[in-house]
Amino acid sequence: MSLIVHIKVFNDILDQFFDYLETEFEDFKSDIVLTRSAIEFIRQSNPRLVVEQFMTMIEPYKHEVHDCNEDFFLHFKLNPNGGVPNDKSLLCVKVRKIWMSKNINNTHKAHIWLFFHKMIKSGEKVCPPK
Repeated sequence: MSLIVHIKVFNDILDQFFDYLETEFEDFKSDIVLTRSAIEFIRQSNPRLVVEQFMTMIEPYKHEVHDCNEDFFLHFKLNPNGGVPNDKSLLCVKVRKIWMSKNINNTHKAHIWLFFHKMIKSGEKVCPPK
């Protein structure tokens, strides 16, 4: 497959993930829509950049995600100095809020892990591990 197809596959999975979050977590819908809009803005100018930023952000945490280690969400930092999340971590910050909410159950968590696994797998076809 071409690089363009791999980028499209990643972005399609990301869209499916946002659809899932919007459907399952009504209390967080405005946050999810805002995050989706910010990522969509980046994607319109450079679709590959969204994949690259996700892969850069997730690289130090791939082992935790692979093992479905909840510490990834429980202890995920906004950035090393605290403060406002950058565009690379925006999605994980929003998912962390959902993960910490009372509205989540084990089925929801399994779906979230599945989406992260799919995004990593498809993202590695665009940005191979070094």
